[in-house]
Amino acid sequence: MTSKIDLWLVAVAVIATAMVVVAATCAPLADTGKILGILLSGIPLLLLLWYPLSNTQYTLDKHSLMVRSGLFRWNIPLSAIKSVTPSRDMASAPALSLDRLLIRYSQDGQAKSILISPLDQTLFMQRLDTLRSQTSPAEN
Repeated sequence: MTSKIDLWLVAVAVIATAMVVVAATCAPLADTGKILGILLSGIPLLLLLWYPLSNTQYTLDKHSLMVRSGLFRWNIPLSAIKSVTPSRDMASAPALSLDRLLIRYSQDGQAKSILISPLDQTLFMQRLDTLRSQTSPAEN
């Protein structure tokens, strides 16, 4: 399941891309050092913006919730999930929308949480509830 993406986030990525392209094309052609500098600093910035936009996703299977965003991965056992609640928290998270779900879970005896923004929260919650109910008590 992919992440819901807020329009403002796409606008930031598009504007940043346009700024790098304009800066690189407006630099004097004789000043290749300036063009190279713009490209060497701009391309990594664009990758940091666009890569999570293109691959943030959430996968549920019968054992875990796998969250992927950019270079980061989380694997949360379904049995470790304590609660799932709607949230508008603006904290940094593998969520591309402010329409989020706060997932509280335990890992290695510590309370943890993660914010995600599935495209269809209702479907995500239904799948999660179904999978968690199919987990045997011995697995919880």
